[in-house]
Amino acid sequence: MGLSSLRKPLKQTEKKQGDNHRWFELVAKEKKALRDESDLEIQNLELSLHEANAKTEKERGDNHRWFELVAKEKKALRYETNLEIHNHELSLRKANSKVKVEHHLKKEAIGVSYITLYV
Repeated sequence: MGLSSLRKPLKQTEKKQGDNHRWFELVAKEKKALRDESDLEIQNLELSLHEANAKTEKERGDNHRWFELVAKEKKALRYETNLEIHNHELSLRKANSKVKVEHHLKKEAIGVSYITLYV
């Protein structure tokens, strides 16, 4: 076995090594492309998430403003209603007082009429 018999297996090994190296480079390029694509997709998702959070915070702020307005109006309506109730209570007390006075006057009138009948 001479040197020439070793050349053929050496050339085949070198060729396989070159093929393997090319495959390795292709896989490395594809891996890098996939990583870049994944990074870009992650950035887009982070941006979308940030935008969604900002929109939610804005809506929450808008809703809070509306909530405050509704709460103020509710408070004003409650105040007006309580005032009306108070006014009706006063009217009812006045009416009850008038009824009592009229009832008392009626009793006195009836009493006077009995006295005048017997005189």
